[in-house]
Amino acid sequence: MACGGRRQVDEALATFVADAVEYDAGFVRAPGHVPRATPEQERLRAAVRERIRGAGVEAPERGDLLRAFGPASEPVLQMMMDDGEVVELRGLLFDAAVVRRAAGSLGVGQARDTVGGSRKYMLALLEHLDGAGVTRRRGDVRVAGPNVGRLPVERSTAVAHNAGKGEDGEE
Repeated sequence: MACGGRRQVDEALATFVADAVEYDAGFVRAPGHVPRATPEQERLRAAVRERIRGAGVEAPERGDLLRAFGPASEPVLQMMMDDGEVVELRGLLFDAAVVRRAAGSLGVGQARDTVGGSRKYMLALLEHLDGAGVTRRRGDVRVAGPNVGRLPVERSTAVAHNAGKGEDGEE
């Protein structure tokens, strides 16, 4: 290949690739492509949804759910988290509606009274709300945070917020 030939090929390839694929959140896809679940994944999603919703605030642990539903449930769980249907906090898989209900509570005891469940589950929920800016911890209670009107439930927020924290929420 001539001296400038490789650069020209690289530029042409970059132009072609830029028109042929989209890059979003670490994924490459055909322009306009929207991933769809298979019928089997939809059936599995319904079963997983029922298990998580049925648990209420006593959220199942991720490992237990994967053991119960098998390895095919891993991408289904990821879809559910990406869609904001499920929130993972400290390895516990909560229905997003439970997280939203906990947002209306001020302290661990009040949250427990509002949504039920033990301190372990309430701390995970309230720490998520603190990290999302929906609430702010002031001693033993939570006060409204800057994002009180918005409740982000993306998995990345929960994972980033809970990294390195113990069960009591302290680092």
